[in-house]
Amino acid sequence: MTSITFHGGVGEIGGNAFLLDDGGTRLFLDFGKNYGKEKWYFDFPLLVPRKVDHFLNLNLVPNIPGLYHDVESTDAGKYQLDGIVISHPHTDHFDNIRLLRDDYPIYCGADTRAMILAREFSKTSSEQLGVIAKLTQTGGKEIRRTFNTIVPGRKATIGNIGLQLHPVDHSIRGAYGTIIETSRGTIVYTGDFRMHGPRASTTEAFLQKARSMEPDILLVEGTHVSESKVESEVDVREKIDKIVHITPRLVMVEFSIADMDRLGTILQVAKQNGRKLAISMKQAHFLKTLADEKIPLPFTLDDEAFLIFQREKQRMHKFENDLCDACPDKIIDAAGVKRSQDSIILATSFFDMNEIGSIKPAAGSAYILSSSEPFDEEMEINFDKLKHWLDFLGLPLYQSHASGHAPPHELKRAIETIRPKKVVPVHTTSPDLYKSFISNLGIPVEIPRQDGTMML
Repeated sequence: MTSITFHGGVGEIGGNAFLLDDGGTRLFLDFGKNYGKEKWYFDFPLLVPRKVDHFLNLNLVPNIPGLYHDVESTDAGKYQLDGIVISHPHTDHFDNIRLLRDDYPIYCGADTRAMILAREFSKTSSEQLGVIAKLTQTGGKEIRRTFNTIVPGRKATIGNIGLQLHPVDHSIRGAYGTIIETSRGTIVYTGDFRMHGPRASTTEAFLQKARSMEPDILLVEGTHVSESKVESEVDVREKIDKIVHITPRLVMVEFSIADMDRLGTILQVAKQNGRKLAISMKQAHFLKTLADEKIPLPFTLDDEAFLIFQREKQRMHKFENDLCDACPDKIIDAAGVKRSQDSIILATSFFDMNEIGSIKPAAGSAYILSSSEPFDEEMEINFDKLKHWLDFLGLPLYQSHASGHAPPHELKRAIETIRPKKVVPVHTTSPDLYKSFISNLGIPVEIPRQDGTMML
């Protein structure tokens, strides 16, 4: 008997947690943090969950006895789980693995592992319910979870289940589509993907491989099935290049720390305009970690166009001290940026506004927002605060962003290419719209229920 139980990522974006059971071999496909539902109950940092029971009491994680560490409410023995397969290193797909028992193995690509470790080693908060990995002044790098990396395209066998990971294009390195061979048929899980980014060819190769497997079920994301802006990374580069070219003084760009494609785009624009790119300590740490883990990128921290922006802080963390020791000639502070406003692009964010206030951007400076537009109330509040800061500093706001998710026409083409026997929409707030949108493909669609089980 083979089944999938949907413990998250159903009728919502994020929190994916799909439990696959094939004759007693059990694997979770992703085990992500559900930011939307957590915001219903908690107010960070004033009201936070302090133990796993606080998540369980509110049905924020799968209610499976024996699955978690630090649980007082059950005397159950250890739950038999063969591992967790991580599709990509965005926290809404992996972060809740920190709540699980330490001895469950994690299966993922080598670059997925490297991105997770880079994020964990740069964490500055000690208020974590569980540790995936950490970097300390005394112990150095400590990895608390067992990561089993899977070579892309090569079949890995876990109990009754065969796994293949195939790279896909997304807004973070280490994103994979998964092909799962069970005793009752084949399942394809897209994870998050797009077909308009710099590695679109990898997505196309995955779709063709998935089609060749004649899958019984396709678990397909639908983040942007209801609305989407169509813009590619090439479009972003061209627009930002024009803005930088006409801006005589400081250019500030906000984008995701983990988005290596956008970092490469901004670096290229900086070089084209004879500027240096000052990135944050965390971004520099990501680059250094990926290099240490031998994950190839088209650029490295050694590039002479990179500077590292050091915020004014009372206490430096281990990864920051390590960067200062390794790259002393690249470190620049607010005073240094202030003196060189016509020759620097500063990678920044709303949370750097105190430092930008100290820099006092000269007339003729500009701020570029190159990340997702606000899609919930909290993001709207932060966006309003950002605009207040920019108004005060006299900075015009430009926006240019290419999403990491497939727009509706790409989603439809992906499904049409794979031609599964059944489509199961996940990671979407609009499953009914999704079903209607692809109804002319002639493929049955089954909308999953929260904690519902689907048989193969």
